[in-house]
Amino acid sequence: MQGGPSTILKSVIIMAGGKGTRFGRPDKTLVEVKGETLLERLMSQVSEFSGNIFVCSSNNSPTVVEVSRKKEYKLLMEPGNNFVEAVRTCLTSINKFPCLVLPGDIFLGDARVLSKFIDFFTSSPADLVTLIHNSMPLGISIYRKLPGAGEVLSHENYDCNENMIYNVNTGEDYMALLHQLR
Repeated sequence: MQGGPSTILKSVIIMAGGKGTRFGRPDKTLVEVKGETLLERLMSQVSEFSGNIFVCSSNNSPTVVEVSRKKEYKLLMEPGNNFVEAVRTCLTSINKFPCLVLPGDIFLGDARVLSKFIDFFTSSPADLVTLIHNSMPLGISIYRKLPGAGEVLSHENYDCNENMIYNVNTGEDYMALLHQLR
């Protein structure tokens, strides 16, 4: 990869503004795994790939907003209606591409999975590349540009079957992750 992964991404957005209805509380990005919150872990992991990292949250997640401000994370506020609208709002706000977008409720056991994903993106002609894990999209994508009104971006999937990617949607997912990491 020319220039290395840290020079490829102009920005990263960690989505952390949902209601957390499946989890039972809106601040699931703040649950601890291995002594740090999911959000802290992701911030650390993605810092290898960009120095321009944003947390995108909403009034649905006041604790996430409070923690982000206290830790002086770059915070973007969105309406909190749905994930797709939130992504578009945040992409429009920062307008720095390529941009990695990932949900804050993801646990990556190893950041090298992101490095491989970024490598795949750099070799793809698509304007949008989405990481698929075990045949399921996780909300992890890299945008080469912001789609215009009514525009559908060219798209490609990166199929990743690496272990140690966990989507913590429910309390059961969280408990399974903690059990797996023992």
